[in-house]
Amino acid sequence: TPELNLLLARILLMAGEAGRAISYLKEVESLSSIKGAEIEENMLFTLFLAYQQLGNNDEAITYLEILGDKYTRPKYLRYLSNMYGEVERLQDQLAILSLLYENEELKNLDEIETFIYLAIELKNFHRAGSILEKEISKNPDWKNPKKFFLLSQIWLMALEWENSKEALNKAANLSERGNYFLELAKLYGSKKDWTVCSNSAKKAIEKGLSPNQQDEANFIIGKSLYNQGNFEESKEHFLAISRKAPFYDEARTWTRLINEIDITSF
Repeated sequence: TPELNLLLARILLMAGEAGRAISYLKEVESLSSIKGAEIEENMLFTLFLAYQQLGNNDEAITYLEILGDKYTRPKYLRYLSNMYGEVERLQDQLAILSLLYENEELKNLDEIETFIYLAIELKNFHRAGSILEKEISKNPDWKNPKKFFLLSQIWLMALEWENSKEALNKAANLSERGNYFLELAKLYGSKKDWTVCSNSAKKAIEKGLSPNQQDEANFIIGKSLYNQGNFEESKEHFLAISRKAPFYDEARTWTRLINEIDITSF
C-alpha cells in the first residue's frame, strides 16, 4: 500500500539508505490515487529529504518547488530559500525571502538580517535600506550605532544622501566613541560642506578616537578650515598631526602653503 511504502522509505532514509528509499517513494508517486491526498504531500517532502541526503540538489529543489506551488507552507519556502542559497541561485533566494517577509513569516531577526545582507549583495540597496529602517524602528535591540551606520552606508550606496546623513547622525550621537562623527565628517567633506565637516571632526575628537583616527580628524579639520579661509586654526590642526601618520608630509605641505599666504590680504 502507499502508506506502507512511505513508512519503509522513511525507515530507509533514517538508516542512510536514500537510494532505496527513493525507489519505494517513486512507486507511491506513480499512483494516481494519491493525487490531492495527504499522503501526496508527505511523499513529496520525503522525496526532497531523500534527494537532499544523496546530495542531488537539483532534484531536491524540484520537489521543494512542487511543494511550494501546491501548498505554499512557510516551512517549504524556508527550505527552498536555504537550497537556493546552497546552489547560489541568489536572485531566487531573494524572491523567496521577500515573499516570506511580506507575509510576516520572517520572525527571527537572524533571518531578517540574512535577507538584508542578501539584498545588499545583489545591489538591491533601496530594498535593503527600507527593510533595515523598518526593523530598527520595530526592534529596540537594533537601535544601536552599528545598525544605524549600516543603514547610512546602504542609503549612501543607493545615492540617498539625506537618508544616509540622517542615519549616520543617529549612529554618531548614540555612540560612546567618536568614530561615527569622523565618518560624518568625511561624508560632509565629500559634499564640500566644510563648516559641518570640521564641526563633526571636532566632535569626533571630543568623544574619543584612536591615535590614528585623531590624526585623520585633524587632517580633515585642517583642510576644512583652510577651505573656509580660517588659515591660522587650520595650520594648528595640521601641526597637531603625528609623524607616524601616512599623510604627515602632505600636512606639512599644507602648513608651508599657509605660511606663504599673506593673511593680511584676506
